[in-house]
Amino acid sequence: MTDDHQYFNGWAAAYILGALDGQDRRDFELHLSQCRACTGEVNEFAPLPSLLAKVDPAAIDHTPSVGLQERITTAARSELSTLRRRHHIWRAAAVASTAAAAVLAGLLLLNRDTTVAPPQQATTIISSTAAETNVSVIPKGWGTEIVLNIADLPYRDGYQLWTVDAGGSWTNAATWSPTPSGGVRLTGASRVPLEDVERIVITSLDTEDVLVEASG
Repeated sequence: MTDDHQYFNGWAAAYILGALDGQDRRDFELHLSQCRACTGEVNEFAPLPSLLAKVDPAAIDHTPSVGLQERITTAARSELSTLRRRHHIWRAAAVASTAAAAVLAGLLLLNRDTTVAPPQQATTIISSTAAETNVSVIPKGWGTEIVLNIADLPYRDGYQLWTVDAGGSWTNAATWSPTPSGGVRLTGASRVPLEDVERIVITSLDTEDVLVEASG
């Protein structure tokens, strides 16, 4: 394992949830192009935003069992100890937020909301390198859900879904690996409210490589 990988180890989850700032995000993306281990971690965490999008957080039982509380506390103490040894305070906050989100995702799956979801709204495709591109959005209380149905997307080592607000800030909504057919059917989630989403963008692991762009 290289020193470079040791430095970036543990960034994948924070990257998926948009917890890295601009420069760190660019540094990590450059590292991803050269590191299969970190790319694999990014792919493993990719479903997390979609899991968080499944239900309304208000439906969660906020009182976990004693056993669950103990397991969460033990894991949190272990993670904090590791982060302290690394001396990356800002990164500790990012990873802590990621861990909390992972716990929330697990609770959401156990407490599914039965409320009827609002209808999907089709976006306007500005540009696309795919043979067929359908991008829809659904407003949520926590942000925006994005539904992709794409055929024959050009091959890349990995793909990323982003929302871009009027101020130009990019927020990651999903990450996935290539499929044999190039087809994509997935649901992403962004914390940005739909009314603040100006564009929806699909890129490879290199954010300069724009494959699909739609208006929000």
